[in-house]
Amino acid sequence: MQDLFLGNNHDITLVNNDLGVRKDALTVTAQCIETRLKLFLGEWNLDTTLGIPYFQAILGQKVDKGLISSYFMSEIAKERNVKSVDDFSVKFEGRRFEIEFKCALYFGGILEKQLGFEV
Repeated sequence: MQDLFLGNNHDITLVNNDLGVRKDALTVTAQCIETRLKLFLGEWNLDTTLGIPYFQAILGQKVDKGLISSYFMSEIAKERNVKSVDDFSVKFEGRRFEIEFKCALYFGGILEKQLGFEV
């Protein structure tokens, strides 16, 4: 399993003037989940069904924490290497989200991750 190396700003990062590639399955899975959680529904023109409905159902709406949690947990569970989401919490204020999760992976690992981002 491998994926392009994305830097802290979530842009493709060059390594020695070449595209960087991540090969560690745990790191690749973490990066794929982060990408899923930052993708707006309809943003990717090759599949407009992917993403979180930030504009459609979250931003500018009165939504409860349970609904937002279900959107995020659902996206985490859709990642192909995720066997189960065992622990999850979200805090949000305006456009800022703080997410912590723990999930079991099909290849036997456990992924624990904290993400903080604005949309």
